[in-house]
Amino acid sequence: MKTLRWALAPFAAFWLLPSCSSQAADFDLVGQEVIRLLQNGHYARMEFDQKMSERIFDDYIHDLDPSRIYFVQGDIDEFSTKYRSKVVDLIISKEAISMAEVIHRRYQERVKERVEAIKALLKDGKFTFESDAAIMRDREEAPWPEDSAAANTVVKLQLEAGLLSEQIRRDDIEARAKEQGKESPLKDELPAREKLAQRYERFLQGIEKADAEDVANYFLS
Repeated sequence: MKTLRWALAPFAAFWLLPSCSSQAADFDLVGQEVIRLLQNGHYARMEFDQKMSERIFDDYIHDLDPSRIYFVQGDIDEFSTKYRSKVVDLIISKEAISMAEVIHRRYQERVKERVEAIKALLKDGKFTFESDAAIMRDREEAPWPEDSAAANTVVKLQLEAGLLSEQIRRDDIEARAKEQGKESPLKDELPAREKLAQRYERFLQGIEKADAEDVANYFLS
């Protein structure tokens, strides 16, 4: 559940509007000012303590990686030790956005690792669709992968399931078209592997294009 970040959003959105200033926004100042307003206003009863810091930190990590397939346990341990209990103090001291950027850069690195692994699998991997391994659809409460190899194993299972689902979709469309005596509507569609590779590459490009304002928005909203 969103806590302080939910309360921050309306205020932060105002300061982050490009039209509000001809100069680049000081995103740390935005966070600091919002804390001040909340402490003196409607949210004065909120406890800006360690527990609040932990909840803000957890929300941010969750928003970046809700399925727990990009970050690994070492990342979470490292960032928790450095930041988890100190987020409110970092906001007040105008250092929170630097923290958010450090975490986001690691996220970008991990996304690139996963996408490169996925592209390699789509290019050369063999999928028999005969595995009896269970796939956890909702991974919000799953343990973080121990390392990149473990994360890539999870990704491979999800990729195999995605390929199977895509093939079933195509088979159904082809069968209906054949029954109706129509031309296949998929004749100009990319092969399933290429389509998935393209989808993941677009996702990676979007993550890599994130700038300081985007990171501030992720963290403050």
